[in-house]
Amino acid sequence: MKLIFLYGPPATGKLTVARELAGKTGYKIFHNQLTVDLCESLFEFGSDIFFDLLFKFRADMLEAAAKAKLRGVISTFCYSHKDDSEDDEFISKILKGTRKYGAKVYFVHLYCDKKELAKRVSEESRNEFGKLKDPDKLSCVMDEHDFFTPIPFVENLEIDNTRLSKEEVVDRIMDYISE
Repeated sequence: MKLIFLYGPPATGKLTVARELAGKTGYKIFHNQLTVDLCESLFEFGSDIFFDLLFKFRADMLEAAAKAKLRGVISTFCYSHKDDSEDDEFISKILKGTRKYGAKVYFVHLYCDKKELAKRVSEESRNEFGKLKDPDKLSCVMDEHDFFTPIPFVENLEIDNTRLSKEEVVDRIMDYISE
């Protein structure tokens, strides 16, 4: 299985790119917001149990996909860089769980400038899920988290998609994952 792990700030276009990429590859999409919505149905966003379940569900799903030998999965995530972070532990768990079944994992860091993020966060397409839609809340989240530093212990394809179309982004990813 190929696992394409798209990560970056909220409103960077991860799901938009994932959908375009899925159309070209036939890979399944595992959208991170689905697990947020699931956990939030019972537990307060940000609580310990919320995050424990969130990371568990995501890791278990991706490991199960590798075990089932799915051809490919595209996963989305908002990675926040901090020393000894839960996000780093989660990434390590994903790597361990999927690689034991032979999965090849490709990390793609999408980002764009903050002014563009402020415009994108209000777009109507974000209404489909319970996504962050308020530019002021996005600004607060951006002040609390470093979404612009790539995952330090894996190989990354970094793409600034401020002025790129989704097709251009997907073409770069396709080049990266072709073997």
